[in-house]
Amino acid sequence: MLWAMVKASNLNSLKDSEGYFFIDRDGDRFPYVLNFLRSGSLPNFGKLSKYEAILEEADFFGIELLAEICAERMRECYKNTKANEVLKFRLDLPLSTKEVNQLNNIASELVNLSSQTFTLDEDF
Repeated sequence: MLWAMVKASNLNSLKDSEGYFFIDRDGDRFPYVLNFLRSGSLPNFGKLSKYEAILEEADFFGIELLAEICAERMRECYKNTKANEVLKFRLDLPLSTKEVNQLNNIASELVNLSSQTFTLDEDF
């Protein structure tokens, strides 16, 4: 993408008033993109939001491998988050039959959820 931007435009149009090349992107995210281009690796953040932000930059710059790594790490974060969520509630005993059935349904859903494989789609 960087080469495409330079190739498709007048180089002077990419420069700021001081003569530096200017690409209007988030400066907090770019170091991860640059380090990936240098080393081919991405730190393991374990935070979904961090990977989402870097994926946005990878898409903008057309860095497919970085986008794939971010997407995979996002799937891992999402899966781990869902698998490790703890259902917290207060029980007033004794429970009615209806309440016991509701708890059984919730437990069944959690068991099913923990065994699912999550994939990214446009609704993610």
